[in-house]
Order: sequence, then structure tokens, then C-alpha cells
Amino acid sequence: MSADGTTIVGYVTDGISGTAFRSSPQAGFLFISTPWDQFSSARDVSADGDVVLGFGDSYMGVPPDGPFRWTPANDTEPLHPIIGANSTANALSNGGDVIVGAIPTTSYPTGEAYRWTAATGTVGLGVLPSHQRSVAQAMSADGTYVAGVSGTGSAARVFLWSQALGMQDLGPGLPGLAPKEITGVSVDGEAQSVP
Repeated sequence: MSADGTTIVGYVTDGISGTAFRSSPQAGFLFISTPWDQFSSARDVSADGDVVLGFGDSYMGVPPDGPFRWTPANDTEPLHPIIGANSTANALSNGGDVIVGAIPTTSYPTGEAYRWTAATGTVGLGVLPSHQRSVAQAMSADGTYVAGVSGTGSAARVFLWSQALGMQDLGPGLPGLAPKEITGVSVDGEAQSVP
């Protein structure tokens, strides 16, 4: 949802396929056209409502499953050519210029958290010590702080990343319960939420 609460994004489904949408008072309800024929979902939107982050997949894998960015001016732009194949995109900064998610890498084939900007390209954030995978799931308003989950086997821990400090271990969450998803980060990066 946009910062003023007027632009909403998501997807509709008939139980078999899904289509991303954006809804605002100015433009009404809009299906977002994508090159994927099976499923598309709008996952996040910038504070002003003008940039939508989503994900699509195809029955035959063409184009490769992956994230997209949509704007009124440029329509749908698949991001796998610039972020990487088989990547996910989970959150968008308020300005719409920072994207985080996970991507298979040589070091971490099951997925490594990344942060993307036009200036830096895709930057892998690594994993916590002795872990095999990580995923970035949320960020502060300006994208300075990135939160997610790092794990190995069934064990997982919450992390907070920043350029200054790198990936910091915030612990396993509640005793006896493994964190699965980070759903939010405060504007200044000082607090994270785990469902």
C-alpha cells in the first residue's frame, strides 16, 4: 500500500492462474500486463504508489520466472536480466529505487540475500556463519537496513544488514520456534517484525 493509503497492489486468482493488479482512485483498478502466462503477483509498491514490484512465472519457463518492476511511464520491466535468473524480489524501498530478495549464487545455490540499486547492481549480502542460505524480506524506508532470515537445514535465524555493519545475527526468534519470514522494518531500521 502506498504511504497515503490510496494505492493498493496484489493479485487476483481463479485458483489456477493469477494476475497482478494496481488500484488507485486516479487510475482505478488496473491489471498489470506481464510477459508471464501462468502467474503474476504485485508484492510491494513505492510510497507514492508509482512503482510496483512483482513476480511472475510461466508454464514453460519463458521468460524465466522472476521479478518485475512496473511504472505508469514504462509499463512492465522484467528484472531478471539485471538482477539475475531465478531471483525473487520481496520488498521495495519507499522511493522505489532499492529492491531486496534472494538469488541463487555460486557460493549459495539455494539462495543468497541480495540488495539491488541501479547504481550498485545486485549485491549479495552473504549468510550468517555456518549457514547455507539467506533471503532478504524487508527493509527500512530508504533501503539502508535490510532484514531477513538466514539458515541451514531446519535451523534459521533473523538478520539485519547494513553497509556499515554487514549482516548482524539478531537471534532465533522465540524459543522453540524458527523464524520463517520478516514482514517489516521500521523507517529507521531499529525494529523488525516476525510473525
